[in-house]
Amino acid sequence: MKKFILALGVLASTALAISQPHTHDGFFLNLTLGMSFQNFGYEYHATRYEGMTIDGDGVSLDADTKIGGCVAPNVALHLTITEVQNLTDLELKDGTRTVATTSQTESLLLLGFGVTYYFLDNIFFTGTFGLSMFTIEESRNSNAGGSSEAGIGFQVGVGKEWWAGDEWGMGVMGTFTYGSADDKDDIGEMSAYAVGVKFTMTFN
Repeated sequence: MKKFILALGVLASTALAISQPHTHDGFFLNLTLGMSFQNFGYEYHATRYEGMTIDGDGVSLDADTKIGGCVAPNVALHLTITEVQNLTDLELKDGTRTVATTSQTESLLLLGFGVTYYFLDNIFFTGTFGLSMFTIEESRNSNAGGSSEAGIGFQVGVGKEWWAGDEWGMGVMGTFTYGSADDKDDIGEMSAYAVGVKFTMTFN
């Protein structure tokens, strides 16, 4: 990890020295923030909970951080960190019947490597594949809740930016994020997808 951070520092300092204005080259940093609709589900595998699920469908906060560098004009490779925080209380269901509404919320974390490609007029496509992890928190008790093992997840997105300076661009993008993972107690599986719209800011 220390070598990776050192390599990013060297890449950033070198890129700043050679990067040209209004071009996609050198060091790459992208930050996004917006809202999404998230569909979350927890399916029990344990026999004693057969047929029961935990669901959470609703509005979520959605944020990304991408950091890396351009390996060719208009092509950036990057580390991506995405978090989708569900703002909806989770529901316990038995089949299609709601048994109870909890005071728990869920968040999806995606950590992976990705690529972003810029077309003409600063229209871009981005994709990331990596590890997904879930956390369930109890709003009334910080010690309650649970988390998952590391699973598989991905994100794809398309957007448009406008230059706001020699190296800065700002715009808007739409994303689709998915993740799934087994819980740490090995009695169920968590999965979620989120469709979001976000503001984006890029230093490149």
